[in-house]
Amino acid sequence: MALVSEEKGQVEGMICAIIGPKFFSYGNVAQELVWYVRKESRTCGIRLLRAFEKKCLDKGLDYIFMVGLSDSKAVNIYKRLGYKQMEITFKKRLGG
Repeated sequence: MALVSEEKGQVEGMICAIIGPKFFSYGNVAQELVWYVRKESRTCGIRLLRAFEKKCLDKGLDYIFMVGLSDSKAVNIYKRLGYKQMEITFKKRLGG
């Protein structure tokens, strides 16, 4: 599923997600693949996320899973909007 925000024919931002069942009995969910907002259009970010939440609710989904880098502004937005942190991701550079 994708939701795109446009203003005067210009794309301001988008949220794309995979829709389907989540392992471990969360029901039907939207799993975010990308949430992007142009730097010049950052004020549309929360409006876009709220519209995405409504679209998911209208589809009868049980949860939305969003991702945010630990030092990104998105993490604070998620917390303000009632999202709960679930896990921590680790990375390791290979071959160098």
